[in-house]
Amino acid sequence: TNNWILFGTGSIALPPGPVEGKLIRFKIPEEAPLCTAEYQILIWREGLDNPSSPYADLQFFVETESSGIF
Repeated sequence: TNNWILFGTGSIALPPGPVEGKLIRFKIPEEAPLCTAEYQILIWREGLDNPSSPYADLQFFVETESSGIF
């Protein structure tokens, strides 16, 4: 399911200060199986005392469901 993320993998440099309006976009193929995928975003902050520990660790789920009339 990592290839569903339009960004893919890698890193992004964010400027200091609040981050507003950022989206994670997915392109899920029509033939994708019904499933629940778990994703993790690790945020690293330069200059922390412990560089091996992330500043923030966010997890979220994406659930694919069959389409239809609700």
